Amino acid sequence: YQRRVHGVVFLDFSDNQIEGAFPPEICELSKLQHLFLNNNSLEGPLCPEISQLSGLKTLNLSGNQLTGFLPSELSALEILNTLAINSNKFEGAIPEEVLMLEHLKELDFSYNSLTGPIPDLSDLIALERLVLAGNQFTGSIPDTLGQVSHLEHLDISFNPLSGTLPASMSNLTVLRELDIQMTKIAVEGMDFNMRKKLLLKRVSSLQKISL
Repeated sequence: YQRRVHGVVFLDFSDNQIEGAFPPEICELSKLQHLFLNNNSLEGPLCPEISQLSGLKTLNLSGNQLTGFLPSELSALEILNTLAINSNKFEGAIPEEVLMLEHLKELDFSYNSLTGPIPDLSDLIALERLVLAGNQFTGSIPDTLGQVSHLEHLDISFNPLSGTLPASMSNLTVLRELDIQMTKIAVEGMDFNMRKKLLLKRVSSLQKISL
């Protein structure tokens, strides 16, 4: 029985009203590839032992009450494709180590209490979907965002961001959806329609824009 348990590759405990701390026993499942604990009542910090799940491809912890800083140990999940920790209570900056997970395709950190500037994301070469909405990110959109060439969906809405739209966004040739509503990102002297036209000129692939 114990051998079968340790051979588990897919674990879905979502929507189960699980309470308390993140169960550290899960980190002993060395073969685990997909973990879903979303929409429960987990609380407290994410344990550093998460680094033991080095074969993980999907980690979904969204819709809980997890707190504290994001552990840098997440960087040990080197083949991770999807990281969803949205709708928790994480705080502080995004650890630089997490931004080196070159296999990440989906990153959702929305609706936490994360702070600081949007970091350099240029090492996330496979990233297709980035959602940072509903945090406390400040500063401007980094020019290096234009290097995330596979990006299709970008949502940085509901943050106190400022500055202007970087010209490097013209390099995002497959970007389909952009949401910057409820930010202070502006193009000087331009009204809504002019901003929309500029975006469409810079990023011709856009299909949906929320300003």
